[in-house]
Amino acid sequence: MCLEVLVQIGATAPVRVSAKRLGELTGLVVGRTRHNESSALHFSAGGGCSCDLLGKKSDPKFGTWRLNDEHLPKLAAAVRVLGKEAKHFVFLAWWLGGESEPPRRAEHLSAAKLATLVERNTVGNNVVYVVGRGS
Repeated sequence: MCLEVLVQIGATAPVRVSAKRLGELTGLVVGRTRHNESSALHFSAGGGCSCDLLGKKSDPKFGTWRLNDEHLPKLAAAVRVLGKEAKHFVFLAWWLGGESEPPRRAEHLSAAKLATLVERNTVGNNVVYVVGRGS
């Protein structure tokens, strides 16, 4: 089981932000992957799964993730870039292969609000954050 932090840019987004550019702007490792048969961006601190973004007291049974404080500004910066340029995207942090994760639910919000959730270290476990219209 591994944490995955993913973004899927909406089909109606005015700009496609590349994994390479997001990585350069934020200092995170951003790669391309697939999720639900669609293209997605995958975030990590050093490559591989997103588990290296986790803080010491994270537990997939909790309703929110405890991410490493060192990486919060970087992940929030990625959300801000996506909000400014792509405008429409979906953000998800979930435990791949986890049986104990909470049921998936969607929440519609602005990129600024999502960036604040990241900065405050209150990203929901298995919550699909929908930013903008047409995501």
